[in-house]
Amino acid sequence: MSRLKRLLFLGFLTAFFLSYLGPIIEGDFFHHLVEGRSIWEGGDIKAGFPTQWLGQVMLYLLWEVSGWGGIVFLRAVVYTTALLVLYFRMRKDGVGALGCVFFLLLPAYMFLSFPSERPQMLSFLLFPLCVYLLERARKAGGKSPYLLLPLFVLWGNIHPGFLLGVAAVWIYFIAGLIRIALGRASFKDLKATAAIALLTALAFAVMPSALKSLPGLILSFIHPSPYMETIQEYLSPLSAALELGEYYPAYWLALLLTAYALISGGKKMPLEHILMLVFFGLLPFKGLRFMPYFTMLSPLIALGTARKDWEESRFLFFGFIGVLVLWLVFVPVRPAPGLSPEFPEKAVGFLKKAGPRGKVFNYHGWAGYLSWAFPESRLFIPVSGSLQDVDEAYDKILRAEGAMTFAGPEWRALLEAYGLDVILIPGASPVTGRMYPLVDALQSETDWYLIYSDESANILLRATPANRETISLNSLPKANIYLQVMAQTERYLKDDPKKPGLKETLQTAKERLQPKKTF
Repeated sequence: MSRLKRLLFLGFLTAFFLSYLGPIIEGDFFHHLVEGRSIWEGGDIKAGFPTQWLGQVMLYLLWEVSGWGGIVFLRAVVYTTALLVLYFRMRKDGVGALGCVFFLLLPAYMFLSFPSERPQMLSFLLFPLCVYLLERARKAGGKSPYLLLPLFVLWGNIHPGFLLGVAAVWIYFIAGLIRIALGRASFKDLKATAAIALLTALAFAVMPSALKSLPGLILSFIHPSPYMETIQEYLSPLSAALELGEYYPAYWLALLLTAYALISGGKKMPLEHILMLVFFGLLPFKGLRFMPYFTMLSPLIALGTARKDWEESRFLFFGFIGVLVLWLVFVPVRPAPGLSPEFPEKAVGFLKKAGPRGKVFNYHGWAGYLSWAFPESRLFIPVSGSLQDVDEAYDKILRAEGAMTFAGPEWRALLEAYGLDVILIPGASPVTGRMYPLVDALQSETDWYLIYSDESANILLRATPANRETISLNSLPKANIYLQVMAQTERYLKDDPKKPGLKETLQTAKERLQPKKTF
């Protein structure tokens, strides 16, 4: 590799490493902190997440030592290391340096859409390691299959993503059986992959927690819960594009290149590669969360599409240099090792100081953060384990909808029935950018008062006897909620101006603030 190509690759890694240093935005991260602390201090592995207890403890201990900055740095290191694993894998398979940079753009760009601080990010490193060992076993056998046993034991206690590794193992095993059935291989050739399949079963045997949770994980994959269906990462790529305007170009480009590779050179590709690309290429239609795993199969895609003459192309080389320069100039590379302003950090500080009484109706995306930062609060939507009736009530309240009852609109009756005297929500949806109907509905409710509002959150309080003093000391004009909506929407427009609903929300908030004309 020439010095210029080394500098190109170094610049590529540096640019993406810095891009991965964005603030913490994953709400479930705080749930994992809570669980990790509970396990570390009490030694009790929760039955609900037995396959990621070790990942949770690791995150908690890292936070104890280095705070938010350490978590952000770990994310950047994990993602960059995964890219290095893929790079060396492609180079070993004979892909040229420029070809490697091109195909690494797929997972590198995809990681930007998944700035995960959960144990999931460790799966993003362990998955390519798993596929690398499978490839070594396919080509040469040797000790590679047996290295998968400790990897699966570790992975099976870090994150449920190890099931994708198990799927990869059995894809390789099934491909071997097909070749034997077609008379293209003997049972002797299947020795390595058979050993791998046996080892995955053995890994389950030494991980009773993983075995115990397996049926629930599979069922949740086949039939997602109502709560899961409301979360963006469980949408299909088509739904994300049509409903939210989120297109994930890295996934679609990888899918297009895969189709080209299968059509143009499928007959020459190993059956294992074909099955892996088809399975993991279609898997994201069960949920966006699986897209990074598909793009991490870029070495398999590269083998079917990379061209040797790329390495002699000055046009391609300087094209990469131009793209890298434009990336650094126009894409915001702002290392921010802290919390995202999406979390109601200031609002929680206010709640602790003001001490309003009552159960909290909270935005579900903040449940993890609130359980960590404000554990003494009584949350309507907990981190996990919400009953279906609670999920349905949450949706009706936020949408301010439902049939009329003897006590008034159903959403208002639900607030009273569940004893919800405190509301802590953003004015607009962080997912769609649209204003919550509850914001408009509360404007005409005389027993609800706005007591706090900033660029991230609003706090409203019901006028109960226990909260009268808090209201008298902190009451604000309710219309200030629309100022919060405007600040939140303008922040979103800077980051994602194409998100549907933002301009409409901004315009609506401005109209609500205009004084009504009287005649």
